[in-house]
Amino acid sequence: MEFVVARFKENGEWIVDLAAQGARVTIYDKGKLGYIGLDGAAGSNIQIISLPNIGREADTYLTHICERYNILSDTTVFLQADPWPHIKGVPVQLRNGQTMIGLAQECRNANISKPLGDKNVINEAAPPPFHMRVDVSSAAHKILGEVDRRPAYIFSAGAQYVVKKDDILAHPVHFWKKVRDMLSNDEVNAWEIERLWMYLFGMVK
Repeated sequence: MEFVVARFKENGEWIVDLAAQGARVTIYDKGKLGYIGLDGAAGSNIQIISLPNIGREADTYLTHICERYNILSDTTVFLQADPWPHIKGVPVQLRNGQTMIGLAQECRNANISKPLGDKNVINEAAPPPFHMRVDVSSAAHKILGEVDRRPAYIFSAGAQYVVKKDDILAHPVHFWKKVRDMLSNDEVNAWEIERLWMYLFGMVK
């Protein structure tokens, strides 16, 4: 199992704790403020890869999938560097590496892909509540070839998922590269992809 962390400038102390528990961690860092809270990461199970600050976590996840497609872990846990605001019910004192491993291991043991946060619904008939550039139906058409507009889309705010390897490999690598290119070319945006991950990973048909 591998933990893939999209980081900008968040404190990374809990990530060091995650690696200290034996977890394999890859941090994709887009910040320019140094590795705050990552003292002691060198020589551990943490790999830090710098990326340009574009595309939010969507670009990070897609980069990982495209670059590691042939060597993906049996389970990949996609996370924000500060994951806890999007995972309800975890007390502050338990927001650590051990807790995160436990949450991910539950999904792995059940052999399912699922979000680590609550499921939300965006109603396509209503105006977007937060991000005015979101047109999920248009993005679904471009990425997945969907013709009919769905009345609503199920997603998990924060885009944090435990995903089985087979659910990623269900799409060929050129599909994932196409999505990354569409994001880079501003044909779709990160907030639209955030609302489509559950469809891309096959959690919702």
